[in-house]
Amino acid sequence: MVQIRDDSIGFRLNIIDNLSNDQSSLRDYSAELMKSLRENTAQNGIDWFLDLLRVSSCIPEIIKADSSEEKRYSKYTDTLLAFALEKIGLKAAVLDARGDAADVEAVGPGINMVGDAKVFRLSRTAKNQKDFKVDAMDKWKGGKPHA
Repeated sequence: MVQIRDDSIGFRLNIIDNLSNDQSSLRDYSAELMKSLRENTAQNGIDWFLDLLRVSSCIPEIIKADSSEEKRYSKYTDTLLAFALEKIGLKAAVLDARGDAADVEAVGPGINMVGDAKVFRLSRTAKNQKDFKVDAMDKWKGGKPHA
């Protein structure tokens, strides 16, 4: 059984607590998160980051559906995805595009891809393909071979 570190849990709780207070643009929000992920992982080790992945996969019920806080939490999980891709050696970026577009782009030797972190509320489970946006992701590739 994996023991999740208190400092990883605390980081996520801080993110959740500050979702409504942060007035920065989503671009700036993501950039600050990426900086914080780099600093904290350098200080606390990769296990700290892996714990964040473990505890961040569900949208907290305290966050209202379709709210700006939910959009910010989604940007947080997209930033986690970009950071994970960076840690495996790809150059990754969280994209600014909204709506019908991918959220993360990554490139490296022999790979050029887009991605989208998917998180759900525990009270709502994905029931079909459209919940995973498989068809949309294929269109979002924008000529890139992988999504």
